[in-house]
Amino acid sequence: MLILDEPTRGIDVGAKYEIYTIINRLADAGRCVIVISSEPARTPGHVRPHLHGVRGAHHG
Repeated sequence: MLILDEPTRGIDVGAKYEIYTIINRLADAGRCVIVISSEPARTPGHVRPHLHGVRGAHHG
């Protein structure tokens, strides 16, 4: 299991794409990857969220 807390915070768009590409490759290989991000609007195209938290509540 790999837990990433804000893996793309403060980096440029190109690097973000590379990071999400690596995350997707790991997930496609059957690895469990949990990404915690305060930028949910930017992540849906890159990762497959199963749980989405909003102000302490969760939706999934």
